Amino acid sequence: MILEDFNLRLLTGGYAECTPDWSLTVLRKDDCFKLYIPDSGTGIMRADGSEYELQPGYAYLINAHRVQSRECSLRLTIHWVHFTAESPYLDYLLDGLPGVSPLICADIGLAPAHLTAFGTVFGSPDLGRGIRKDAAPGARCLVHGALSSVIGAALTARGVPNVDTQTTLRLQPALEFMHQHNLSNPSLEQVAKAVGMAPNSFHRLFREAIGITPFEYIQRRRMSLARQLLNGSSMSIKEVATATGYSSPFYFSRAFRARYHITPQHYRRRSSP
Repeated sequence: MILEDFNLRLLTGGYAECTPDWSLTVLRKDDCFKLYIPDSGTGIMRADGSEYELQPGYAYLINAHRVQSRECSLRLTIHWVHFTAESPYLDYLLDGLPGVSPLICADIGLAPAHLTAFGTVFGSPDLGRGIRKDAAPGARCLVHGALSSVIGAALTARGVPNVDTQTTLRLQPALEFMHQHNLSNPSLEQVAKAVGMAPNSFHRLFREAIGITPFEYIQRRRMSLARQLLNGSSMSIKEVATATGYSSPFYFSRAFRARYHITPQHYRRRSSP
């Protein structure tokens, strides 16, 4: 397996009672992925030119980058969570999923205990909040387990190809090199040298195995670190830019907005409980 393959970061969640006010004809591109588990009522999500009816008994993995609109004609109650992928590889896999992946709760092992854990981790029914500081580790594990089950089922349904063990072992030194030196933005030649390959051959093998280029892999790691610092520290934007290897806040903000369609300042305000 690739190092840090399937790390997730919970952002916010809760239990929402949606009314027609929840409906939006145009959704802006979001900077996270979402899990909706309806409790009662119905709603509609539109993505990729298709329409999906949200109904109890199903879990819906939402690729917010690809959703166009949502609608609630009367009433819809849902357990929900917003999250991001900390690993560039998982971020790439999730980004390749459809806008909405419907999954039957019983088929993927989602049980009442998981929904109870949602309430424990994010607090009593609310329109949304961050993780409670006193949330029990067991409850947090159940929430992560629910997300892992949903993601695993969605990727399986999508037919994502496996990376063979031999290729993984071959690339491992390069991945470790990128993890250690990603802030200095190493060249393709430097990374390829870590596995003793010619740059062009390494680039081709890496893209075939991981799905993205080495450069994109490094950039996603830097952006993942930036999200962590914006979420969990009081560092200024300038300090976050320096900590993630950018020469100026301007270049950092431009790169962040190009990736997530939102400024670092706006992201920090939205992510605060």
